[in-house]
Amino acid sequence: MPSAPTRRPRALQGPDGGHRRAGGRQPAAHLLLLRRQAGLLDELRRRWREAQAELVPPGASFAESLGAQLDATLDQPDWARLVVWQALGDCPFTDAEEGGRDAERQREAMAASVDRTRRRRQDGEIRAGLDPAFALLAAYAIIFAPITMPQLVRDILGGDPLSPEPRRLLRTQLVALLTEDEERPTP
Repeated sequence: MPSAPTRRPRALQGPDGGHRRAGGRQPAAHLLLLRRQAGLLDELRRRWREAQAELVPPGASFAESLGAQLDATLDQPDWARLVVWQALGDCPFTDAEEGGRDAERQREAMAASVDRTRRRRQDGEIRAGLDPAFALLAAYAIIFAPITMPQLVRDILGGDPLSPEPRRLLRTQLVALLTEDEERPTP
């Protein structure tokens, strides 16, 4: 009696239904798709950097800068998700060198942002005594909250996190949190 053909477990089948060895290489088509996806993401990153460079006009106040960042984030949630994905370290690059260059650009941009925030504090635009790096981190966390934690924003503030009312509240409270010095009663 002829033996029945052996059937490989589904886990050992390639995406096209063909067989591959356990621990074997992925099909070339899959690798090509990943490379194309990474190339597309590289282009999106480049466009986001260009948009960010033009986002806040020279001479804008700190409050105007926060508002522009909040609007850009909430008006383009898909771009903001890409930023978050990249910040989590899960976003692929065309090659490792490009990933390293992008990480270095990001570190330089953040260092420059901290320096600008420090100057704004010295100029009295930011609450006295507030650490500039913390102020910047808090601003990013609050600005990205509707993208990174939409359920919490909805439950805490009510309504769609991208709608006008939560946006107004986020803007006014963020500006108040970072810029308005507390009134201290005189003893």
